[in-house]
Amino acid sequence: MSKGVYWVIIASLLIILALFIRDCVNRQKHIPEPGVYIKETRDTIYRIDTVKIQEPKLVYKKVVDSIPYPVYINGDTIDIQIPIAQLYYAESALYDIWISGYECKIDSMFVYPKTTEITWTIEKTIVTPPKIFGACIYLGVGAQYGVITRKFDFGPQVGIGVYIRLQKRKR
Repeated sequence: MSKGVYWVIIASLLIILALFIRDCVNRQKHIPEPGVYIKETRDTIYRIDTVKIQEPKLVYKKVVDSIPYPVYINGDTIDIQIPIAQLYYAESALYDIWISGYECKIDSMFVYPKTTEITWTIEKTIVTPPKIFGACIYLGVGAQYGVITRKFDFGPQVGIGVYIRLQKRKR
């Protein structure tokens, strides 16, 4: 063989060696462990709404006391009893009001309920092992037809061979 063929073979072997060295260096970089990673985040939003109640519902009314009020008629004084009532307004869990007084009434009412909104976000990340460059070495028996000697004589050959298969494989 000529010297040029030897240099091509040596250059090819050096390139393959460089690829193996590069692969070994790249393995040392940080690669997350294979598995399932779950990240949970929670966002909480507080909101205060304004609810206007035009005419609240009267649930309960009771006279609890009376106050004497003097009235003058034709020079005479008469005490009139003014009833003091206790009123109870309610509507489910929205509001609850107690009022006491004479002829008292609620015209309208504003309620500011606090609303809490919670949003859960779950991110599931599945990390699979990366495919890396590698080689498999096989040993086998082969039969072929080819050059037997340096004189370019063709004939059948039987022999034992070592095969290297370059591939990407899982870690």
